[in-house]
Amino acid sequence: MKQKKLNRRYYVMSTCRMEREERDFITTVLQTVHSLVIVLDCDGLIVEFNRACEELSGYSRDELMGTYAVNLLVPLGEEGPVENVCLNLDRIPRKVENHWLTKSDEKRLIYWSNTTMRDADGNVKFVIGTGLDITERRKQEKRQQFMLNVLETLNRSEETNTVLHEILLLVIEYIGCDAAGIRLNEGDDYPYSQTIGFSDAFVSQERLLCAAGEKSSSGPIKHECLCGRVINGDIVSDILDLTDGGSFITGSINKFVATLEKKTLPFTVRNTCGISGYESVALVPLRYQNKITGILQLNAYQKNQFSTEEIEFLEGAGESIGATLSRIYAEKRLVFLSMHDSLTGLYNRAYFVEEMRRLEKSRHYPITILSTDLNGLKLINDTMGHKTGDELLRAYARVLQRTFRTGDVVSRVGGDEFAIILPETDSAAAENLYQRLEQNIELHNESESNLPLSVSIGAATLSVEGAQLEEVFSQADEKMYQDKMQRSVGVSNGIVKALIKMMYKKDHNKAGHVQRVVQLSQRLGELAGLSDKKIDEVKQLAGVHDLGKVGISDELLFKETVHTAEEREQIKAHSTIGYRIAKTSPELSHIAEKILHHHEWWDGSGYPMGLKGEAIPVASRIVAIADAYDAMIIGRPYRRARTKEQAIQELQINAGTQFDPQLVDIFIRKVLSV
Repeated sequence: MKQKKLNRRYYVMSTCRMEREERDFITTVLQTVHSLVIVLDCDGLIVEFNRACEELSGYSRDELMGTYAVNLLVPLGEEGPVENVCLNLDRIPRKVENHWLTKSDEKRLIYWSNTTMRDADGNVKFVIGTGLDITERRKQEKRQQFMLNVLETLNRSEETNTVLHEILLLVIEYIGCDAAGIRLNEGDDYPYSQTIGFSDAFVSQERLLCAAGEKSSSGPIKHECLCGRVINGDIVSDILDLTDGGSFITGSINKFVATLEKKTLPFTVRNTCGISGYESVALVPLRYQNKITGILQLNAYQKNQFSTEEIEFLEGAGESIGATLSRIYAEKRLVFLSMHDSLTGLYNRAYFVEEMRRLEKSRHYPITILSTDLNGLKLINDTMGHKTGDELLRAYARVLQRTFRTGDVVSRVGGDEFAIILPETDSAAAENLYQRLEQNIELHNESESNLPLSVSIGAATLSVEGAQLEEVFSQADEKMYQDKMQRSVGVSNGIVKALIKMMYKKDHNKAGHVQRVVQLSQRLGELAGLSDKKIDEVKQLAGVHDLGKVGISDELLFKETVHTAEEREQIKAHSTIGYRIAKTSPELSHIAEKILHHHEWWDGSGYPMGLKGEAIPVASRIVAIADAYDAMIIGRPYRRARTKEQAIQELQINAGTQFDPQLVDIFIRKVLSV
C-alpha cells in the first residue's frame, strides 16, 4: 500500500516535471521563431507572447502576460471585431487581419493564422495565433493599385477638369484627407483648377498666391498663400521643412504659422487653412522635366494626418500627373493654334473661312461681316519696333473681345486686318455693334497714355440665303479701304502726335531740354540772318529733332555707363526713325530730311549719310549746335554736367570738324552773351 502511494506520487511529480519541461521547451521554441506568436487562454488573456511580438509591438512579455490583447494592442475604434473573437473562441476564424497599435503609436497590419487547443471534453483551452506583419506588402499593393488607377485616369480621352476631379477622388481615398485641390499654372499665377472638399469661400480667398494689392510699408507682399513658397522654390531652409522632392508637410498648420510669426520675414502666411479648421496640410509639387507646372494640396482636420513617406510617394505620382497634364495641354495648344492666331488669341483666317462656309448652309440669316484694319501699324513697327506693334495688336484684340458677343466669330485674318462674322445680325444691329466698338476704342485711348488705337471699318450684310459670304466679306473689305482712305491724313497725324507726346515723356525732356533747344536755335537762326520762314522751320525742327528716340529703349538712352560701340549704333538709328515718322505726317514731312541730318558733321564724319559742309541743311546745323550745348550743361546719365565756360571751349574745339565754324562763332559771341 505504501509502495503504491510512493509510485503514484512519483508518477504525479514526473508528469508535472514533464509538463513543465514541455512548456519550457515550447516557450523556448516560440521565442526563437521569426513569426509573431501569441497564445490566449479560454478567457482571452495573454499567456504567451514571443520575442517577435515584443520587437514589433514594443511591449515586453512581462507587460502583457495575463492582460487582454484588446486593451493595449488594438487601435481605438477597431476593438469590436477582436472582442467578438475573444467572446466566441469556439468559432474563431482561421484566417484574419487586424491592426496592432505599437507602444510608439504606430499602426501595423497583421495577418493571423489561428488554431485552438482543446481539453478532453472538447472545450477550447488555448488559442494560438501565428502572425505575419503585412503592413509594407499591403502598402505596396495599395500604392501599385493607386498608381494604376491614376495612370488609367490620366490616359482617358476626357475633358481635363473631369480627369483632375477623378485624380483628386483617388488621392483622397488613398491618403485619407478631408479636402484636396490641384493648382495649375495660368499666366503669372496658379489658381485652383479643381478642388474637392474646400468651400467656395476658401477657394475664393486662396485663389491668388499673393493677395492682390496688399503690400507692407517696406514693399514686399503682405499676405501670401504658402503654396507660392513651394511653387516658386523661394524657401528659407530654417523656416520650411521640405522633403527632398520639394513638398511641404505640417501636422499642425496653426502651430507652424505661430512659429513663423516669431520670425522677421518678408512675407506673412494668410493661414486660411487654419482659420477654416484644418490642421494637417501637405503641398506636393507637380513636375514635368524639372519644372513645376502645378501643385497638389492636401488638407485634413486631424493633426499629423500625413507621413513623410506617403507624401514622398505622392511626389512620384505628381511627376506622372505633371507629365500627362503637360501632354494634354500641348495637344490642346496644337488644336487651339490650328484655329486661333497665336499672337492675339482670336480665331485665325483658316477658321474664319471655314465658319463662312458653314454659316452659308445654316439658318442664321441675316449675317453681317465687319472688316476692320488697325491703322498705322507699319509705322509703329518701323519706328518703335515689332514688339510695340504686337502689343498694339493685342490691345485691339482685347477691345474686340469686349465688344462682340459670344456667338460672333472675331478673327485676325491678316497682319493688321481683323474680321468679325455676326450671325443673325441685320445692318441696323451691326451699326449698334459698330458704335459700341468705337466707344470701346475711345475708352481704351482715354485710359492708355501711350499709343492710341485707330481703326478703319467696313460692313456688309447678307439678308437671305443664296449668295456666298466670301462676296459679302469682299464688300465689307472694300468699304473698309474706302474708310481708310478718308481717315489716312488724320490717322498719320494722330499717330505722330502720340509719338511726339511720348518723346516729351523722356526724362531729359521733362527737364526742359527741348524747350531750351528751341529757344537757342531760334535765337541763333535770327542772329545768323535767316528768313522768317527758315526760322519757323528751325523752331519746328528743334522741337522734334529727337522724335526718333521714341524707338530707342529708355534703358539704353539713360544708361549710366558709357555706351558700347553696338549700343551707339542703336542710338544713331534715331535719326532715321525720326525721318520715317516725319515723312508720314503732312505737318512734318517738309522737315523730315532735316531730322535725318541733324547729326551730320561739318567735316563729313557724321551720320547717317556722311554729308559735309553746306550740303548739310542749315536748320540741321543750327539745331546740332544748340542741342550739343544744352546736353553739355545739363549733363547725361553717364557724364556730369559741364560749366558754361567748359561747354563753350568744347564748341570751339569742335568748330570746323563737328560744327559749322561760322555758326559756332555767332552762337558763342552773340547768343550766349545775352
